[in-house]
Amino acid sequence: MTEPETVARTASAGLVEVQVGAVAAQVPILRTVAADIAMREDLDLDAIDDLRMAVDEACSLLVSIAAPEARLTCCFLPSEQDITITAEVRSRVDRPDFTDAMGWQVLSALTDSVTDHVEPSGDGDLVRIELVRRRTEQADR
Repeated sequence: MTEPETVARTASAGLVEVQVGAVAAQVPILRTVAADIAMREDLDLDAIDDLRMAVDEACSLLVSIAAPEARLTCCFLPSEQDITITAEVRSRVDRPDFTDAMGWQVLSALTDSVTDHVEPSGDGDLVRIELVRRRTEQADR
């Protein structure tokens, strides 16, 4: 069996989308992309670490519910005010609820905003976690 392929593409307005196999071994790739984008956006070292850990936690939560052979997609969208990260996966669990999980508390502590969304589907719900990290000067206001 070969490792799941990694696909990355960059769209206009700074959007970066990365898709990997929804397995734990692929999460470090997404964590590294998050740190790289945060560095390129000139975030301070603490914010870079927070963002890296938040992406790791969100993707780990999604991998834990992923359907067999599912793909984990992570989109990074920097703006002048913040960086928004959206991670999603096709789930093997009906209507998963992360809000009571310890990981959700970690996400809440590391980001300025964390939300989840479940889109019902016949072949497994599409589960999305969105993280927003404001730039330091924005967060201080």
